[in-house]
Amino acid sequence: VYGKDGLVRFTNRMWLSSGTSAPNNYAELWPMLFTFGLTKLSYWSFANRYCIIRRENNGYGYSARIVASKIDMAEEIRAMLEKVMIARPISILKDTPNELPPLTTETMYIEPSPVDLALYSSTFNDSLAPVEITKSKLMRESNIIQEALEKDEAEGSTIYLEQAFDSVATVRRYNGLSKMPNFIKTVGKELASNQYDKVVIFAFHKDVIDNVREGLKHFGAVTLYGGTAPKKRQRNIDKFMADPSCRVIICNIKAAATALTLTSASEIIMLEWMFSPADNNQAIRRVWRRTQQLPVRCRFATCVGTIDEAITKVFRRK
Repeated sequence: VYGKDGLVRFTNRMWLSSGTSAPNNYAELWPMLFTFGLTKLSYWSFANRYCIIRRENNGYGYSARIVASKIDMAEEIRAMLEKVMIARPISILKDTPNELPPLTTETMYIEPSPVDLALYSSTFNDSLAPVEITKSKLMRESNIIQEALEKDEAEGSTIYLEQAFDSVATVRRYNGLSKMPNFIKTVGKELASNQYDKVVIFAFHKDVIDNVREGLKHFGAVTLYGGTAPKKRQRNIDKFMADPSCRVIICNIKAAATALTLTSASEIIMLEWMFSPADNNQAIRRVWRRTQQLPVRCRFATCVGTIDEAITKVFRRK
């Protein structure tokens, strides 16, 4: 398409169609902007200019990873897009409402449960017991999140929190597991009393997703992972959308954040979430979208007095 003999060299007009052209960061706009001649920068030169790059040691050497967009470059990006982008408003589409239904966000408080720290144990070349190492990791990672939150609050951003996501994997998993038992009890009671018809639950860790499915199996719970085979994935989606007995779908938030419609539900619960408000919004849009007929409620499950509570306040503000 883009090469010396690519299709763009043999046409007078080009149309690029996209629902969300850059769901994660500005670098994802490069193919479109480069094709239209709005930037002559190479991909990585463009990424370095408009994104925050982290260099990581992968065991074989250092590699670069894009962690966030540079907020202060938004106007420059917008100026390029305005020259080529046409956004079609919902109001001109036939047989669709002029506006999306109301969306409300709430905090869902969950009593934390003890977590067996031995779940984290593996082979350590250390004199400390595995459980002690895990405790040390939890403390260190909690401090990383707290420092990121303080910096973001001072700057009115979420950049530092987004950058911290991969480096706090232990505490994120711990928080998910600690919420899980009482979360299952709470949602089970809500479903049993028909407080809502169906619910979409977003989580991150496989053991959390599997345990929630097992705990809510009486309500026909199905799951969606990144590694789910395409046929099984579609089968679970179709079942949730059409089968009244299938009242719960638990989705990995990364696997189900785009190209998916789950509008048979109007209830969303974020049991676990990404540290990027944009990524969380993409997940919410699986339910809160044009074909949704009912008001949508999204709750962030959190434990009082934990780092989760502070992060939840940031997301609800965004």
